[in-house]
Amino acid sequence: MKNKTVFMTLGLFLLFFNAAVLLAASAILQGILHTQKERCLGEHYMIASSLLRDMRALDMREIEISSFIDELMLPYLYFSQDGLTDVLLYQNGKPVYSNLDDSPMLPLGFSNISQTGRLISIEDKRFLWIAGQLPEPYQSYTLAYRFDLREELGGWRQNRNLLLLASTVFSVLFTGCLYLLMSCLFRPLERVSKAAQSIAAGNFGERLPVSGRDELTELSRSFNQMAEEIQRQMVSLQQAAEQKQQFIDNFSHELRTPLTTIYGYAEYLQKAAVAPEDRQSALAYILSECRRMQNMAGQLLDLASLRGGNLNWEPLDAAALFEAVRSSAQYKAAEKQVSVAFQREIKTLSGDLEVLRLLLDNLVDNAIKACKPGEGKVLVRAFREDGRDVLLVQDNGKGMSAEQLAHIREPFYRADKARSRRDGGAGLGLALCEQIVQAYQAEMNFSSRLGQGTSVRVVFSEGQKTLK
Repeated sequence: MKNKTVFMTLGLFLLFFNAAVLLAASAILQGILHTQKERCLGEHYMIASSLLRDMRALDMREIEISSFIDELMLPYLYFSQDGLTDVLLYQNGKPVYSNLDDSPMLPLGFSNISQTGRLISIEDKRFLWIAGQLPEPYQSYTLAYRFDLREELGGWRQNRNLLLLASTVFSVLFTGCLYLLMSCLFRPLERVSKAAQSIAAGNFGERLPVSGRDELTELSRSFNQMAEEIQRQMVSLQQAAEQKQQFIDNFSHELRTPLTTIYGYAEYLQKAAVAPEDRQSALAYILSECRRMQNMAGQLLDLASLRGGNLNWEPLDAAALFEAVRSSAQYKAAEKQVSVAFQREIKTLSGDLEVLRLLLDNLVDNAIKACKPGEGKVLVRAFREDGRDVLLVQDNGKGMSAEQLAHIREPFYRADKARSRRDGGAGLGLALCEQIVQAYQAEMNFSSRLGQGTSVRVVFSEGQKTLK
């Protein structure tokens, strides 16, 4: 690109510059010719006027003019002393006087012209001819004045060659300056090109220096912003790919465990003579693992549905939502002897009833599982704080460490692996809650301490107006 720009700019410059030099040289030549023509015309007029007086004087004395031509022309010989000027006289187109050894014929086109000037080339020489007929009664005579232009043309050629030499030197200097200028101008673009190639090769940390306030600085700043966005997107894609791979690995692991159990007990029932009590026990294990797989499949379907963004938005009664959650948690709470209290400080909500119920069901279920039998307490609360609507699920269970809190949103992660497997959990509940919260453009914050319980706050944005 740089070389192409240099060559195109240089070509246009040389074209117009040399054309200007040639035009200037032509103008100088025309000026020289015009000056010489004016001088020659003046001298021709002076000679013609003087010759006319002499001829009239001879006529008055009744002397034959043709017999005294040489004497009449003798006073004008001094014009030819420079070796460049010739004075010639013609009668009826034939030479009758010349200061040359041979008398050239009058060029065509002069015989019937009163006074004019023309450039004539003879044997690679250039002459300026001035010729004109004398007035009556001497119109048969034509006075010619010829001037050799070799000195003027020689001087002009020297000046032209000097102009061409100067233009050549100037063109070379201009070429060097233009190349240096283009190198300076294209250096930032070359850095942009190299940085782009580096990013294309996978080096997403490549950046351009930003200094100044010109357009190239803005280009560098925009390029850096683009590179940062690309790097951010690539990191996000890499993280997403790692999460998907981790999800697949965890899912395979979770699926293998119940399948192994089912296969083992089924093979045991098929091949061994089993007592009725052992048969019932094996079937109970099989049914338990099937329910676990069914629960995991349902949660995966819920996650897929939420990723599709198919949410119904409609006004709903907060009391009806809490009652639905209470009925879902009643059996598990009673079985574990955990009390679940609901505190509602708002009347209506806006959203999908089943989705909000799924959110609270998972949070309440996790809270119940974290509590000790007979001592656990769970509080479900809906209220407004700082102009934003909040759902709170709080328990006094085992609590979690900071390391556990950092991973609880990940699919298939279990803070208490033994408890989750025993209770049939697959570690998808909080991942499902996180997906719901993102669909509502809300925030889900955890606070927990070991031995003191866990508090989960779902805070909706003020502009969303999910809760009313």
